[in-house]
Amino acid sequence: FTHYKCLPHVSAFSSDYGFVSGACSPAEGLRFWEYWFDMGTDERIQNICSQKDTINKQKYINTVLSHITTPAMPMITGYLGHALHLDMLQKQFPDAIYVRLRRDPLSTAKSILEARRKSNVEEWFSVFPVECDKYLAEDIIGQVASQVFMLNRRMETDLKSSRVIDISFEDVCASPSTVVDKIINYCNNQGLNLERSAKIPDAFPVSLRSRDEDEDSFHLWRELDNLKNQYTDS
Repeated sequence: FTHYKCLPHVSAFSSDYGFVSGACSPAEGLRFWEYWFDMGTDERIQNICSQKDTINKQKYINTVLSHITTPAMPMITGYLGHALHLDMLQKQFPDAIYVRLRRDPLSTAKSILEARRKSNVEEWFSVFPVECDKYLAEDIIGQVASQVFMLNRRMETDLKSSRVIDISFEDVCASPSTVVDKIINYCNNQGLNLERSAKIPDAFPVSLRSRDEDEDSFHLWRELDNLKNQYTDS
């Protein structure tokens, strides 16, 4: 019902660090993934459901999804928490196509840092991989750098599917139409039957940060580089 109710909706899209207002707005489906698959955004929080209940829920929702999706109308989802659960995701959806969206790490880190300071979030903002537990004693620069580095490292090591298309965030902003066509063509070559259904904006503003931009940027760059060297050497 919601899908057909929202078909004529014209979005005045405005994202506040991923939160978009309105019943017809894009949503990541946090509650959906938490309830049906126990895929949260914080690995410090343990599942309280029994393994049997979790398995039964997953079987049920997979059956439902198999009946309501088709090659012309697949389930499309983008959820930050998936970065923490790639092994389970690939097991539950072996035929899925993954769109790996890459963004410049320093720009990502600076965005998270600004979000934390803007909202006065002292402890954490967004996804928490368990590897960051040992960085909680660091200052905010160290915490943010570890978060960005570890999540990217997860994607590099845990995403083992052969059905992956790599997309640049900067390319999406520069030419959304070109990137959407690239995704559609890739998916159709994998057996889907997709086509455009709405007008695509010409471009989006993009902020590409430099290490010499300000003191915060330099310190973030240094921390990211230290982590890269540390884990490359190991």
